[in-house]
Amino acid sequence: MRRWLLPLAALAAAVALVSAASPATRAEQGLAWKADGNPFRLQFSAGGKVLTAQATGEAGPDTRLSYTLANGRTHTVTKLLSTSSKARATTYTVATDESGRTAHVTVRRTPQGARVTWQLQPATGVQTVFEALRATRADHFLGAGEQREFVDLAHRVAPLKVNYTCQYEMPVPFFASSAGFGIYARTSAVGSVAFPGAKGSPCAPWGKQPCPSRPRNDRIALCFRDSSLSYDVLAGAPKQALRSFVALTGRPVMPPPDQFALIKWRENDPGTKELLADADELQKRNIPLGWMLLDSPWEDSTCLGTFEWWPSKFPSPKGLVQQLHARGVKLMLWISPLYKVTPPEKHQCAQPPYPKGTLHGSGDEPVIDFTNPAARDIYAEKLRTLLPIGVDGVKADRGDEVDLEGEGLTGGSGTLLHNRYPLQYAQLVARAFKGRKGFATMFRAATTGSQSVVPGFWGGDEPGNFRGLQESIRAAPSAGASGFSTWGSDIGGYSVGSPPLSAEAFVRWAQFAAVTPLFEVGGQTQASHFWDFGAGTVARFRDAAVLHYELFPYLFELARQAHLGAGPILRPLALEYPADAGAWKADLQLLVGTDLLAAPVTSSGTSTRVYLPRGAWVDLGSGARRAGGRSFTRRASLDELPLFLRAGAAIPFNLRANIWRQPWGTNDLQRKGRAGWLYAPGAAADTQVPGAGRLRTGTQGRTVTLKLSGAPRETQILVALQGKPGRVTIDGRAVPASAANDLKGRAQGWTFLRGAFGGVLLKLGRAATVTIAR
Repeated sequence: MRRWLLPLAALAAAVALVSAASPATRAEQGLAWKADGNPFRLQFSAGGKVLTAQATGEAGPDTRLSYTLANGRTHTVTKLLSTSSKARATTYTVATDESGRTAHVTVRRTPQGARVTWQLQPATGVQTVFEALRATRADHFLGAGEQREFVDLAHRVAPLKVNYTCQYEMPVPFFASSAGFGIYARTSAVGSVAFPGAKGSPCAPWGKQPCPSRPRNDRIALCFRDSSLSYDVLAGAPKQALRSFVALTGRPVMPPPDQFALIKWRENDPGTKELLADADELQKRNIPLGWMLLDSPWEDSTCLGTFEWWPSKFPSPKGLVQQLHARGVKLMLWISPLYKVTPPEKHQCAQPPYPKGTLHGSGDEPVIDFTNPAARDIYAEKLRTLLPIGVDGVKADRGDEVDLEGEGLTGGSGTLLHNRYPLQYAQLVARAFKGRKGFATMFRAATTGSQSVVPGFWGGDEPGNFRGLQESIRAAPSAGASGFSTWGSDIGGYSVGSPPLSAEAFVRWAQFAAVTPLFEVGGQTQASHFWDFGAGTVARFRDAAVLHYELFPYLFELARQAHLGAGPILRPLALEYPADAGAWKADLQLLVGTDLLAAPVTSSGTSTRVYLPRGAWVDLGSGARRAGGRSFTRRASLDELPLFLRAGAAIPFNLRANIWRQPWGTNDLQRKGRAGWLYAPGAAADTQVPGAGRLRTGTQGRTVTLKLSGAPRETQILVALQGKPGRVTIDGRAVPASAANDLKGRAQGWTFLRGAFGGVLLKLGRAATVTIAR
């Protein structure tokens, strides 16, 4: 959409060279930094406003440029000794409180802001480095990876160590502040970030905190188990800081269209017959279906990692794929980087083909060392054996369950490589299937840069109840604010929760999933055979699935925009409205792009509290127009998901209306030669979407005007209105209302729909001018 195609602001600067004896200042458009001499510290500002500065104090975890030695002693830098400038960089030589050791601190101008790099001379014996930046308890923060307990990082500690048990499957060393800056630590080392006012200790991966922490109220404390540190200061509001971070680490991969289709699976698939039966269960109930996911164990259960099919359960893997394809369904296969190791006398599996010393972990399911070239080649070859069978995609699980810290990997120290493991896993899978058009991949574990390698992620193993739903709703926008755009969750949760999954929680989860890019149902809960909940639940799940398919053109366009660097699909409200205090509190709501706001019901009952940011919004359930900047209680029967479209916005939307001679197919994500729009009347706008044309809209008084051009031969526009209009003209001719079914035989026309997604539904061709007088 044109309003999103905003170029990233380039930051240019003039260089001020000063003597080593005086404070040093370096400025650029939008960002400036200053170096104080005694004690040494850096300060960053923009537009004359100080954004942050290094926080001084006693050596330790909350003091700038501190470090810990192998003997446990902590030291810090003291005063500036000298300054030298070259090209776009200034290097400061700084004393430390140790004799014989100095620090070289280099600040380099970048298009996104400034890069700070500090190294100790010598670095011998340095095990942990600390940085501290000024902030206040009133500041808010986004990022640091997928979060389940909160979206705003204020008053929190964010551990930066990939770990399944603590649900840190997607940590990233990036955050954006409401104070107008972001920080990206350019390291894969294990670490943590503590924000002002943090209390208590978070979950400790494998029983140990990633870094010591003594957070205070006036600073952000960063800590990494390394001997040096480099980080970027990114100028701008959270949305700009996120764009800069993505520009530095890689824009999201464009997912294939079919990856948005419904994925059905269940834990411990019993065999070919049962897998096909599940596909038939959905299809006979007219539920859209794109994929059957064959989960573990499809290999012999005692031979995990061999890529050898279980012969008694899957006598003909290729035949299974062919039977699914005959139903119009693709096959996704579960994979992992694990290799099950058990005593030879207990099974007949082949011994691991990987070189000695390349399986790591203390249990019987170690991970493969992907830093070893020979191990990578063997694993890639095993992956490629899936292609002749006809496998269409993989769900790449695990990569977050083995502690590699302290392990001696081929590529180096596990402390520095542990957090890189998910990226190496993703890179290997992507290379193995490169060139396979339309091949879908989705990962549970991820880290910085994963989004630029593979196109999909899901939110891990949530409990199947309302608590799991709430955690997933927070995980979605926090993952988006950390660079991961194409995201989904297991509808109904993965594991059996306490209390167990109810039909009500399952339906509410499906409604939330309708607005997420990935729509996946299965797991250990009753979600894997949800039809046992009864006909009412099946009908409501079908409605959620259909809504997801109707939203496909919007979600896919958002994926395209994310790929171009415009921002994630799913967003915290605060990413778009950082000055709105209410937006920071609304962590059980999310924005889909800039224009659609979802407020899922997250507990038992038929009402929910909704906060709408400033501006005007249209309730798509009733057509009512609501003013933003306030909270209210919204009643929502079990049949509806509260959705609000920003007034004046037009989004691509394929309402499954019965107005075409050739009706929508159950599994249609899109249809060649057909497009749809959803418009909420408001201020004038001009919106263009590839494949849907250009729609210019405006409202004057009680009259709505729409000008469509460059559209496919079959185009529909739903105008969200609360009451039936008095007059509709198409290309200057007054046109009476028709029944929806009667529009099948007409080239143009309109009907009025009541209820959810009600309003004026227009049937048009490639171009038209329409006025609607209310």
